[in-house]
Amino acid sequence: LGSRLKVLHVQDSDGKTDQHTAPFYGNIDWDQLLAGLRDIGYAGELTFEAHMLIRKVPISCQNVALQLLYQLGCELKRRFDALPVA
Repeated sequence: LGSRLKVLHVQDSDGKTDQHTAPFYGNIDWDQLLAGLRDIGYAGELTFEAHMLIRKVPISCQNVALQLLYQLGCELKRRFDALPVA
């Protein structure tokens, strides 16, 4: 399956509503998700949709919120890269 899957678009949420919240702010078990992707040999892109974080902060804080989203993306990549290749 991993060779057929090219792009993955995810969003974190509470599992009840379509929240589009930042990684680690909802109920997704990111370590489990990343391990599952590694297990199937996934080598594509991973994008996350998290515009709710930006929408909820004052305009004066949006750059900081964007930096946080960038760092969260880097953390997801670091965790994925640290997993043993299947």
